[in-house]
Amino acid sequence: MLDARSPISFADGVLDPGVTQELVDWLQHLQYRYYRITNKNEPEPFPIWHRELLGRDWPINQASDYSCTPQFLQAQTGVLSVVWRSCMRALQLPVMTQCHGVYANANTHGNEGNVHIDSQHPLDRTLLIYGVRHWQAGWGGETVFYDQEGRLQGSVMPAPARVVFFAGHIRHGVNPISRACRDLRPVLVFKTRLQEPQKALS
Repeated sequence: MLDARSPISFADGVLDPGVTQELVDWLQHLQYRYYRITNKNEPEPFPIWHRELLGRDWPINQASDYSCTPQFLQAQTGVLSVVWRSCMRALQLPVMTQCHGVYANANTHGNEGNVHIDSQHPLDRTLLIYGVRHWQAGWGGETVFYDQEGRLQGSVMPAPARVVFFAGHIRHGVNPISRACRDLRPVLVFKTRLQEPQKALS
């Protein structure tokens, strides 16, 4: 069950079957670039397959209330709009919740990136949706979460259109993907900022 007040939550069935199929097809066929993502929270990021979609390249002096939410909501039938609306409904958050970046990552065997945090801001949350066609136990590729001492907090196995929502300051990464896996492991990511103090984590 998705819970905006929980540090980590995930759920299946958030997207309708037709939307799930559209999202998976889109992410599987998206053109990705293989390069190092600049993350100010990590000094030496590993290169991964990546595609910027909206909002990540705003000027460094952009006001903190910047939001690209209106941009993708203008396309009422676009996949980003439909996915966002469905996830906000499941999280019981306003549809105009601030989103300051949308991108897609993709992983394969030997290409898992590093453990990192997304943000140190107490209100920032990461919304992640898997774009796998299917996933088998033993393939690895789980999203893993750690506390500040490096102890495992939990993990989430990929599944078609499975939605994960977590606090940006939690250290996380991707478990190594087995050589037995011949599939692409794409994810769609929305970087959000909550506006209601009661939604924030201490």
